[in-house]
Amino acid sequence: TNGNLLSEFMEKDKSSYYTTQTQLDQQRQQEKELEKKLQGLLAATIGAGRFVARVSIEMDFNKRDIMREEYSDTPVLRSQYTVETTQNSKGDMPKGIPGVEPNLAEPDQLIDNIMTEFAKSEETQNFEISKVVTQEQKTSGEIRRLTVSVVVDDRPEQTQNAGVLTITKQARTDDELNRIRTAVASAVGFNATRGDVVDVTNISFDTSQQVVEEVTQEKEKTMEWIASAAKYLGAIVILILFYFAMVRPILKRIDATRDLDEEMSGESAIDAQIAGLDIMPVGSESGFPKTLDDLEREIESELDESTPLDVESVKSKVMLKKIEEAANEDPEMIAN
Repeated sequence: TNGNLLSEFMEKDKSSYYTTQTQLDQQRQQEKELEKKLQGLLAATIGAGRFVARVSIEMDFNKRDIMREEYSDTPVLRSQYTVETTQNSKGDMPKGIPGVEPNLAEPDQLIDNIMTEFAKSEETQNFEISKVVTQEQKTSGEIRRLTVSVVVDDRPEQTQNAGVLTITKQARTDDELNRIRTAVASAVGFNATRGDVVDVTNISFDTSQQVVEEVTQEKEKTMEWIASAAKYLGAIVILILFYFAMVRPILKRIDATRDLDEEMSGESAIDAQIAGLDIMPVGSESGFPKTLDDLEREIESELDESTPLDVESVKSKVMLKKIEEAANEDPEMIAN
């Protein structure tokens, strides 16, 4: 709508901006999740609208590769090498060169055919110190420090005096605040080693604006109800006026026309029965009586058939002729 380029972060010179924006979005998302947890917890214990909870997270977005070597205090024997030498001799033995015997590491050699013995033992042990090598890779987005601030309203108390219910506010005790602080710390995963801070404060909320909004809403609802009732009442009045001004006169005119048609239809039927002729009443399919020529042809056919002449029949035909003349003079009256 505003013409902003959504793919702007894909440009190379905008990569750092995109990374920073992504980190901020991640931080805000975690803050919103913790605030949602607090709202669910406090709404069930304190009541909706009686607290304000905000969470601030300090995150570490640095990426690290850590390699650590740990050595054990107790050495471990890797190999051992042992050599033992024993020598027995009898009789005269070489005495060696004078002056050398004191420098030898062997025992004194006796003379005069006395037996001598020599023993030698060597042992070599190789030890190694055990070690543990740990390679750890830490991704970005680790919580470095967490700060939670919760402000709670005074505790409402209801008192009833002479049937009148009164609601008053009382400041919360330190014990209540400590319990709320403990619950909040558990909900957000408080870590003292990390340096997290959880603060719970009791402040009396200003509800004057809320009262004004409630009164305004009540007035708006009342006006909406009045407008709706007036709309329906106006529609009813319009229908009544339309009935008396338009529908009722039309109905009266239709009734008068129907009565006139019934009278004329009745007279024509009687005359036709008297005359013994097939005459269609006014208002039938043709809507008009037979013409004089038709009547004359019928009379001629009757005479040709040697039908006896009926005076009443001729009288009826003359009457029909006068009705036709009246219809020509005043068609509206005949149509009614």
